[in-house]
Amino acid sequence: MRVPDQIKDCIFFLCVETDSYGNKVFQYGGTGFLVGVLSESHSHYYPYLVTAKHNVERAKNFGDIHIRLNTVDGAADFIQVTGEWIYHENEAVDIAVMRFDLPDPRFMFKSLPIEIFLTSETIEQYNIGIGDDLLVVGLFTQRHGKHKNLPIVRTGIIAAMPDEPLEDPNTGLEYDAYLAELRSIGGLSGSPVFSP
Repeated sequence: MRVPDQIKDCIFFLCVETDSYGNKVFQYGGTGFLVGVLSESHSHYYPYLVTAKHNVERAKNFGDIHIRLNTVDGAADFIQVTGEWIYHENEAVDIAVMRFDLPDPRFMFKSLPIEIFLTSETIEQYNIGIGDDLLVVGLFTQRHGKHKNLPIVRTGIIAAMPDEPLEDPNTGLEYDAYLAELRSIGGLSGSPVFSP
């Protein structure tokens, strides 16, 4: 299965700038992706950063949060993220979203249109369910790329549909979730998951 470039080009790596023996270095901690939300006038898309809430909360403990994006000249660079992250009202839901306008046209990115997100209508239309193939695209912390982002792709299946809520053991709150068997590894937290 060939993965379309748009899927790889929507990815950013979440980083924290730290000090190592007097030198500034970036520590990689997770993945995020760019989503485009259509304006009310339908004239353009607003870009948003999306990642896992626990990525953001953990990163805040170590320093300023940055994202690493590829550039049009084949390299990558870091952008400090200074906006306000928005969390779901249910504390058990592990998502963080931020409105984000790229400060510089030298960055290469493609945002995923929100219209491709899974809905109850598309589940019914395409008969999506347990056993269907999935792929996840994101950071492998041991191979992030020296000069540019090199996201990896892992495959798996839908292991369970959200037929009844799960309970968060930390808060006792219930939330809906799809369970995926994706052979996850460190760095993929916050990655988008696709049904090919």
